[in-house]
Amino acid sequence: NPGTLVLEISGVKTGIIGPLQDLMRPDCELLSIHPMCGRESQGIRYSDPKIFDGANFLIIPTDRNTHESVRFVQGLARELGCGTISELDPESHDRMIGFLSQLTHVIAVSLMNTHENSHLVQYTGDSFRDLTRIARINENMWPELFLLNREILLDETDQFLAAVQQFRDMLANGDRQGMKEAMIESTKRREKFG
Repeated sequence: NPGTLVLEISGVKTGIIGPLQDLMRPDCELLSIHPMCGRESQGIRYSDPKIFDGANFLIIPTDRNTHESVRFVQGLARELGCGTISELDPESHDRMIGFLSQLTHVIAVSLMNTHENSHLVQYTGDSFRDLTRIARINENMWPELFLLNREILLDETDQFLAAVQQFRDMLANGDRQGMKEAMIESTKRREKFG
């Protein structure tokens, strides 16, 4: 119907929003959103209405969106039970997603594939389980998202590899103080997440 608001919910925004908006009729509006509440399991049988409880909710408006539509979607996010509601431009969204979501999936998959580790199941503690929870991954969806955000994810991966190399060098050189300082900094940064 005329006046219809269509919500776009893809995991990458740059290169998607513009072409989709171009397909929209002039009497309808497309607004891009990204509730940050995915799960590692796929399929309708894993659906859970509590998935939105306290979740961060991102709105990615463009100059083609009305203030009324943005306010409507903010209200929808609150009704769903979301916590922090933020607005980002498409490029900032994709940079943030490259680090907070895509890189973490690359790390989890890489860690699980570092060793054939099925025999380690009986020895595993919470730290390994927590770090690899998202390694149970949708192998059809995630490569597509990675390729759509390739340049950003490559940059984030390079920065992560440099940080791992720096820590490895401290370990190789017996730099106890350097490792302690890195851990103190990581602890401070992690505390901000609750």
